[in-house]
Amino acid sequence: MPGKTSFETSSLVIALRDQGFTYPKISESLASQGVSLSRRTVLKICREKEKERNGWTKPAKRLPPQNLPSACTQDNVNKVKKAVVKKNPDSLQKIAKKLQVSIRSVGRMIHQNLGLEVRKKRKLHHLTEAQKKQRSLLD
Repeated sequence: MPGKTSFETSSLVIALRDQGFTYPKISESLASQGVSLSRRTVLKICREKEKERNGWTKPAKRLPPQNLPSACTQDNVNKVKKAVVKKNPDSLQKIAKKLQVSIRSVGRMIHQNLGLEVRKKRKLHHLTEAQKKQRSLLD
């Protein structure tokens, strides 16, 4: 990959473009002065300068997923603790959905930060009073 174009060369390209030279003419003019720049490079330099004049700025670089802030904040840990300590706690899926974090993060907060055991919530039969009476009659 070729190196960056020097400031002097870029300035010369911009000056020639401001005088009304076309991209091929600028490339030929520079070649006669001993600087070899392709027409495409001249075009890129001119476009970059035009964007700069119009006030366009390069957007901030987005962080890759591995550099995003952790979901295990003290605030989230406190919310998980409040949800887990009660008599009939919510499932991990429900807690994760409320906090908008992954199930794995909720499990990690319970195990590592709170020092509790991660338990799976089992679905049980929900019997009505009539069904309980009927079951006790069979015994």
